[in-house]
Amino acid sequence: MQVAGTILSLLFIVVVAFLLYKKYNAQAVLLFSGLVMMAFALIMGFKLPGLKDPTNIKFFDLFELIKESLSSKGADVGLMIMTIGGYVAYMKKIGVILSGCGVRDGSEIHEAVLALLAIDRYGAKAVCLAPDMELNEVNHLLMEETGAKRNVLVEAARIARGEISDVKDVSASELDAIVLPGGFGAAKNLCNFASQGAQGSVQPDVLRLVREMAAAKKPICAICIAPTVLALALGQDLSPQLTIGTDQGTAQAIAATGSRHVECAVNDCVIDRDHRIVSTPAYMLAGRISEAADGIEKAIKATLDLIR
Repeated sequence: MQVAGTILSLLFIVVVAFLLYKKYNAQAVLLFSGLVMMAFALIMGFKLPGLKDPTNIKFFDLFELIKESLSSKGADVGLMIMTIGGYVAYMKKIGVILSGCGVRDGSEIHEAVLALLAIDRYGAKAVCLAPDMELNEVNHLLMEETGAKRNVLVEAARIARGEISDVKDVSASELDAIVLPGGFGAAKNLCNFASQGAQGSVQPDVLRLVREMAAAKKPICAICIAPTVLALALGQDLSPQLTIGTDQGTAQAIAATGSRHVECAVNDCVIDRDHRIVSTPAYMLAGRISEAADGIEKAIKATLDLIR
């Protein structure tokens, strides 16, 4: 019976930790789990702590125990709830909007993984998102379109290890910031800047979320060519500062949207503090993955620092 009790206790700890990690109400989770554990203790025949005024009826003794515990140990319980709840609250949710899987027709894999790694290392939780739409497949060995179609959400799930949501199902109220990795998919799938330039438009679900985040003054980070998405979405209304590095043609097209392009080194980032927008060149300039990593890590840290 003792072994069964130990296993049950460990199971409850795992379940409680999972619920708190998923940001369920800390007080409700702890209270409910405590009630269930005490109920199981009664059912399995374990003795409850001594009561000052026992009723000698197990069911009622359970509630008497709760009353006495709350009156004598309320401060300890409150402190525990504050500690656990505070830690859970500290785990900021960062939406990562992917555009597929592969530099020529989706998200640049190095940039996406480096962003996910930096988010995790800085103590936040990445929430992978992608639009449910078709893309034109590119053979990454020949770097040529095949004529076949793939699904952006399905392809992006490869990077996210299957843990991904349709961007249309997520609102700004559920996130603390968003990050858009680069790759041609950002300019071809999340928007059509690759073909239409400054006259292009943004995929409707992505446009909604980006504008919601901007209206809520929540940080937005764009990597590599992804600032073009922000330029098309926010250029006319906000005229944000953005960077794709030093490429003059792309910089001029960004400026034509009403945005302001700022040249930036590969290992640095541009921070528009007024609009809480961060951007970094990554593979628009990087010759090695380590160069892209330096700028991306700096950009992610700056993004998290902008969270209120």
